[in-house]
Amino acid sequence: MAKSGVKNKNGNETWFKEWAVNTIDRIGMSGFLIICAVSIFIFWGTVDQKRKFIEKFILLNFKKEELSHSVVFIIFLLLAYIITLNYYQKRHKLQRQRIETLEQDLSDLKKLINK
Repeated sequence: MAKSGVKNKNGNETWFKEWAVNTIDRIGMSGFLIICAVSIFIFWGTVDQKRKFIEKFILLNFKKEELSHSVVFIIFLLLAYIITLNYYQKRHKLQRQRIETLEQDLSDLKKLINK
């Protein structure tokens, strides 16, 4: 993606922020978090780490001693869910406020027309 050239008050370009916000709007917060996690894992994970990840979390082959890894993974998923829920609740609240404002404006216009 090309840089937009938009700068914030400090003069820094905000292309990454714009990309992140647009991506979140298109696929949601959980999809964005999954893309970030997978990208980090693909770019910086070793072959051995990738193999172990597939064995433990995809094929579910883990020992009782390694149960803590599963707990950490579940906690990560729960945090992603909570963040997503919080994001959509705020977004819904803003959309609801916008709809109420538009309804009020419409009723005011109807009153003006009927006078």
